[in-house]
Amino acid sequence: MTDKLLPEQFAIGLLSPRERADATRQRLCDAELDLAITNLEATLSPLAGMAGCIEPPAGLRGRVLNAVSKTHSNEAQGKLHQPFVSGAWRNVFPGVDVKQLWASGPKLLRCAPISAIPAHEHLEDEYLAVLAGDFSIEGCRYELGDYLFSPRGTRHEQGTTQSGCLLLLHEG
Repeated sequence: MTDKLLPEQFAIGLLSPRERADATRQRLCDAELDLAITNLEATLSPLAGMAGCIEPPAGLRGRVLNAVSKTHSNEAQGKLHQPFVSGAWRNVFPGVDVKQLWASGPKLLRCAPISAIPAHEHLEDEYLAVLAGDFSIEGCRYELGDYLFSPRGTRHEQGTTQSGCLLLLHEG
């Protein structure tokens, strides 16, 4: 598989489950790849119904009903499930996009290589984790799995990335 064909192979379903999972992770960090796949899926989606109707796999109805029943049981126990928001990424700074994961919850920040997040003051406590790539701020370099807590009222200098990064940000 070549990277040049990745959007097409993803959109038409030619990737193995492992390759598709890898491409999905890569898509979070690569705005161009994400846009290419989104555009191809939109272009190809009208073709989806042309194959005609097929019978669902045996036992599918039972599995769906079981999953719904389990969800209701979890809700009765006070457990809360909030689905991932599938909305678009919003550009907030040059090379930096943000996506809200769920209402009042964390956000993903997708930073292109050699991009920057401007200096800012924290109005709330801020929790930041690096999910991919590198992120440098105030002389410290953070990589995969590294975590930074900044209390309310503190200030950050400009943050930068060399290779690009995906950050998980939670305020509050």
